[in-house]
Amino acid sequence: MQKEARARRDAAIAAARSDGAAVKVDQARQASDPGAIKQWLLLAPIRTEGRDSETRLEEEQLMAEARLRPHANERLRLVGNYDGSEDRVWIPVRQEDYRIDLRKIVDFPIDTSVAYLVTYLVSETDRPGCS
Repeated sequence: MQKEARARRDAAIAAARSDGAAVKVDQARQASDPGAIKQWLLLAPIRTEGRDSETRLEEEQLMAEARLRPHANERLRLVGNYDGSEDRVWIPVRQEDYRIDLRKIVDFPIDTSVAYLVTYLVSETDRPGCS
């Protein structure tokens, strides 16, 4: 009797997985994760056509990018564009879970562009060595 119950359970699990139920459970767990970063600032697209992606990622796309402290809707000029400078705006993005699908957000071929994603972490307690 126990073997039959285990076999029915295993069959039900297999069927649920094939229907995507396992993925839905995983997404629900991710959405309720209090440590998941769900709010971002996005600067995109930064075009890369005509350049190899490794070189493009090594190039500075923004003036003083190491000192960036962006804010929602802040406008700035891209400096590394192969076809001249362009303005972009930091777009606030709020996700249901920690996964970001840039294809749903950016109306530009992802395989020919790069993006900046920034988030700010706020702690209720002091963190030595952090500024």
